Amino acid sequence: MKRTILFIFSFFISIGFPQSRVNINVLIEYDGKMYKPDENEPYTGKVFDEWENWQTKEEGLYRDGHKSGLWKSWDENEQLIAKGIYRDNLKHGVWIEWHINGKKNNQVVYKNGEKNGKFIQWYQNGKKQEECTYKNGARNGLYTSWHNNGIKSITTNYKDGKQHGETISRDENGNINKHETYRDGAFNGSLVIWYPNGTKQEEGNYKAGVQDGPHTQWYENGQKMIAGNYSDGRYEGSWTQWYENGQKFLEGSYHDDMLTGKWIQWFQNGNKYFEGVYNKSDKDGPWIYYAPNGKDSSNLIYKDGQPQDGKKTEWYDNGQKELEITYVKGKITGSVIHWYQNGQKKLVENYKDNTLDGEYTKWNEDGKKYLKQDYIAGNLEKAKNYNYYDQGQIESTVQYIYVGQGDNRKKEKIVTKWSASGKMIAQYKDGKIWNGKSITWWDEKNNKKKEEITISDGKVEGLNTVWYKNGKKKQEGLYKNGLMNGKWIYWWDNGVLKAEGSFQYGDGKSLHKNFGIPMNGRTGKWTGWHKNGQKWCEINFKNGKKHGSHVNWYENGKQELNGQYKDGKSVGNWTWWYEDGYPFQEGKYLPSGEFEGLYFITPNIPAVEHL
Repeated sequence: MKRTILFIFSFFISIGFPQSRVNINVLIEYDGKMYKPDENEPYTGKVFDEWENWQTKEEGLYRDGHKSGLWKSWDENEQLIAKGIYRDNLKHGVWIEWHINGKKNNQVVYKNGEKNGKFIQWYQNGKKQEECTYKNGARNGLYTSWHNNGIKSITTNYKDGKQHGETISRDENGNINKHETYRDGAFNGSLVIWYPNGTKQEEGNYKAGVQDGPHTQWYENGQKMIAGNYSDGRYEGSWTQWYENGQKFLEGSYHDDMLTGKWIQWFQNGNKYFEGVYNKSDKDGPWIYYAPNGKDSSNLIYKDGQPQDGKKTEWYDNGQKELEITYVKGKITGSVIHWYQNGQKKLVENYKDNTLDGEYTKWNEDGKKYLKQDYIAGNLEKAKNYNYYDQGQIESTVQYIYVGQGDNRKKEKIVTKWSASGKMIAQYKDGKIWNGKSITWWDEKNNKKKEEITISDGKVEGLNTVWYKNGKKKQEGLYKNGLMNGKWIYWWDNGVLKAEGSFQYGDGKSLHKNFGIPMNGRTGKWTGWHKNGQKWCEINFKNGKKHGSHVNWYENGKQELNGQYKDGKSVGNWTWWYEDGYPFQEGKYLPSGEFEGLYFITPNIPAVEHL
């Protein structure tokens, strides 16, 4: 008889579903049902899905386009992680999930897609984690959870998915640490919380989800921390706070959730910190602030919660000032000073008519200034940040200067670097050196200098030296106020002198095309040499123009020319020679600028290189 039943069941399966499987990702969903591409009838048959390693991820059945029958899921290591029954796309019956170690994770009963019946969840070690009952998809009845050591964690009750009744929570040792009561999902009734040592931490009462009635909190040593009263979720009546040593910290009253009447705060040594009156949570009238020694005090008048006149001073518990601020006619006036607990200044602000005006300075707790700002009528004009070496000396400052107004307002950045001995190394403005020495190098290891200059207020000042890549000097001379002034010397790359002379207000422009020497601003006598060391020329300048005698020599030492300039123009007698010393041309420049004279070979005036 059993064999007959098995045969009949197998027969119905074989005629009810195709035996080949279809990848679920091939199916198309339409109007809540799954179809094979290019087929009009909802799909009926087996389906599967795969991980990237080709292992089966999921398999199940569809009947008329709906999930139906047994479905299973596996992880990438072929470990079964879930299985259960679908009926018309809805979970139905027992569903089970497993941890990766093969132990059950949870088990629950479904009815038409909703949880109905017992739900159990386990830790990976096999111990229960949760247990409860569902009805129509919502928790109903007793709920219990456990710590992973098997000790109960929470016991409570649910009604139609909402907590209802007594809830007890326990720590991992089984000690009760919280007792609360719910009604229809909201706190209702007493709430008690305990510290791990068994001492009460908090006790109060709730009504329809809000605190109502006496409320008390304790320190772990059993000393009261806070005591007061709530009315319909609002602070009401007298409230008191204590330090852990039992000394009062704060005392006052509330009405309808607002501070009212006299309030007093104390230091931990028992002396008053402040006292004053609140009117609907606004400070009102005279307030007195005391020092921890009980003697020094400051007075401040308030109106509608805002300070009006007087000085307010606050202190740390050790007797050191923390804050000092002065008000005149409701406005902060003068210096506002903040201190660290060690007595070191922390911040100094300066105000005029409630607006920052003057210096604004900050210090580290060790006394090092790290920020200085300047304000005018609330506008930031300057700001400077300070950085320090480990030994405490200033390493660098970064200063910002704000110029202009409105949309035209700009910020200039000045960076100054200092040596550990306190000597300024360099100063940069908007990324360019502004003050100090600037050195550029031919190599990345900074072994071969390329140029060394000194900058003062953004302009080159003093000695300027340039080197060839072979390490020999190329040029050296003086700057004043950004212009070439004084003696300058130029060398060939073999170390031989190239030229020597002076500049007056030279801008370094109009370089000679062959010799690379600026032609603007030359003054007095200039002398040049050939690369072999023979003198090349002597020429005089006045106010940047050639003026006076001009003599050139060939590399063999023979004279090349001899003539005169006046205000940059050729004048008087001029003579030219061949390289062997034989006369080439001589003549005279007329006042009109025309040249007349004797031509030995050609009538063309020779073109001669000169400085």
